[in-house]
Amino acid sequence: MKLSKLTIATLIATSFSAGAQAQNTGAQDQRVKDEKAEESGVYVGLGGIAYDSEAFGIEGKVGYNFNKYFGVEGQGSIGVSSQTTPLFDSPTAPTVRQKVDYSVGAFGVARLPLGKKFEAFARAGIHNTQTNESIDNLAMTDFNETKTSYAVGAGAQYNFDEKNGVRVDYTFLGGFNGGTASLGYVRKF
Repeated sequence: MKLSKLTIATLIATSFSAGAQAQNTGAQDQRVKDEKAEESGVYVGLGGIAYDSEAFGIEGKVGYNFNKYFGVEGQGSIGVSSQTTPLFDSPTAPTVRQKVDYSVGAFGVARLPLGKKFEAFARAGIHNTQTNESIDNLAMTDFNETKTSYAVGAGAQYNFDEKNGVRVDYTFLGGFNGGTASLGYVRKF
């Protein structure tokens, strides 16, 4: 049986094409594996926080994403300013100073990717927050109050690239009938 030159050329070209395609698919598979290996799921965040009492603080977050939809995170913040309000409506009234000493919390997080760079999220968990209150010019009025209760919140994150982003969120703190708003930088590892 004789094979024509055209048939032989077609067989040779097909075998080279199949080999190149297999090599290309292998390279793509390796890139996907490498990208997944680079992402550990761990992230950290640092930013500013505003408490409903109009006091401000510094906040840090550490989290772990199990996948692109679910994760857990812990956060801690310390107050760096206080709010001062008059005890009653009078120019000579003593003032009440309120400050958040610290707040720590642990949360479960549900994420909704809204494109390659943007995601929305909701979170629920528990917090422990200590505040300090004092009344100026009155003795024996400096006291701390610590509450542990539920916390729920929502927010959004914009990722500049694979590792870096900015995040904004609001979290309601049960037990205080108020909450926190935060804005910060996020780094994925």
